[in-house]
Amino acid sequence: MVERSGLACLLLIQLCENGFSDEAFQLLDQNYGTVRSDELTTLFIYANLSNADLLARINEVDTYQGDKYTALEGYLHRFKRNELADIVSDPDFQEMFSRGTKLSSYSLSLILSNALHLPSLKQGGANETQFVETSKELIEKGFLKPADLLASTGDYLSDYPIERWELIQKAIPSGSLIIDDDEGDNLGETLITQMVASDGPKALSNLLSIADYRSVDYAIAQWTKSDPTGASEWYESNAGQLTLNQNNAVSSAFASTALRSAEFDVARAWAEKIQDPESKDDLLRKIAVAEQNKLADGAAMGKGKQDETGK
Repeated sequence: MVERSGLACLLLIQLCENGFSDEAFQLLDQNYGTVRSDELTTLFIYANLSNADLLARINEVDTYQGDKYTALEGYLHRFKRNELADIVSDPDFQEMFSRGTKLSSYSLSLILSNALHLPSLKQGGANETQFVETSKELIEKGFLKPADLLASTGDYLSDYPIERWELIQKAIPSGSLIIDDDEGDNLGETLITQMVASDGPKALSNLLSIADYRSVDYAIAQWTKSDPTGASEWYESNAGQLTLNQNNAVSSAFASTALRSAEFDVARAWAEKIQDPESKDDLLRKIAVAEQNKLADGAAMGKGKQDETGK
């Protein structure tokens, strides 16, 4: 199957390069499967046709088996990385998208995240500056979701979580690494866990440097879970270098982590390090309420056992 697909695509490329793009489209395999998908991608990358003609053909391909997704994927891989934002912003492209093409902004975001990495017909090798600038522009315009960009970088940076974060954070809005998502794994949380496992101090330093305090909270929770001594020792060694906001965020994170584990005395000790009076008092109240509730639950459970014994 792989050999057949390769030969078929090679023939289509040769036809397109020799001025027979229309004829090449007529040779598209009619059976759904790998060969047809590979041919569609090849045709939309190599066809020597105008953008308007290709956009019309995306509308014409079958609506089943992911044909439109595959065609759009091929189309976007025709262009240089730094052309992508202009291409998807183009009125003709937007009109194609609005004519019931069975595509969605979700599909477009996924395709764009891949197009930013895979070498296209024109863009050649990867360029970090261009990657960051284009990713940032696509995100700002609403075409690319940070989560999709994060997912796509895992294909070649999964073993280097710190470096992966350093690349991603240049493109995504601050504070968007962790998102509220009930539909599956949170890739931002996964990346932070990997960062902490790789180098806890550097992970926390990086997150603090961009004031991503939601990620700081999660990082401290993960670090405390895997190495509580190392996490607290890091604070003792670095407390004097933290800004007021950083100290409040870190102390609050340690306190919240202890509170989730019902370590009320530890939580209180960390809360006392918070230098913002309102935030400190609010957290201390939460700790007190949680402790009272736990004591009440324990008393109710004990009474229930006594009642059972007395029957």
